[in-house]
Amino acid sequence: MGRLRVDGLLAAGPRCYDALLEDPLVCDWVESYRSSGTWEVYLCWFNVLCVRSKLSPSQLLELNRTMNIKSIDGVVSYLVSEIMAEFKQAAVEEVMRDTVPVILTGVPNAGKTFFLREKLLPSLNGDDPVLVVDVHGEYPSLEQIDLGKFYALDFKAQTRKLRFIPNADVDVSKSEVAGLIAHLVRNQKFLAHWTIVVEEGHHFEKLKLLRDFMAESRKHTRKLIVVSHQVEPFKGLGRILGVHRAI
Repeated sequence: MGRLRVDGLLAAGPRCYDALLEDPLVCDWVESYRSSGTWEVYLCWFNVLCVRSKLSPSQLLELNRTMNIKSIDGVVSYLVSEIMAEFKQAAVEEVMRDTVPVILTGVPNAGKTFFLREKLLPSLNGDDPVLVVDVHGEYPSLEQIDLGKFYALDFKAQTRKLRFIPNADVDVSKSEVAGLIAHLVRNQKFLAHWTIVVEEGHHFEKLKLLRDFMAESRKHTRKLIVVSHQVEPFKGLGRILGVHRAI
């Protein structure tokens, strides 16, 4: 297994879980019941567990015997819940109590998007403008706009609740989101009433524009929320809140 960081967070590198894939047991575990679309998220969390526990992947996968838990899923769920307990539970009042950016984290299927879509956004005043970077098209009630319409927005007069769906190609989407954020920065003096949500923030963690925008957004926006299962890239840029639910 490759060298992992031991500060209790994710290993550095293009993909923090690459070293895990050298272990056949890990591959068998993931491939047996996870769709390929969720592998990255589960493997990132599994990497966190290996670093926190200082156990090898094989040792971790065999813990169900020593912990008297029936399945590997049960072990992973239990250990992840211990990590998530470090983060305060997200609630509408806690998210919106000030203008400090929020990094919303949680395990896959914990309900992060559900919380935002069904609880937080409906709580906003009808005239409060919203923009969601809707990576997976999960906010159908919001008006969809393309980049052309986005660049034409009058941010000062806007009251609509909008979503932008980036290109499915990850590299193209990064370019689109970088352009979107740059435009927000140019118009930041008009964003005082805007709530902005960036879904799948870990996809854009290397965008300096995003991190810089987060660092300054408390001065200019009503609220900036970045949804990410990895919090390390955004530490120090906002308040970390968790949606707590076992895998």
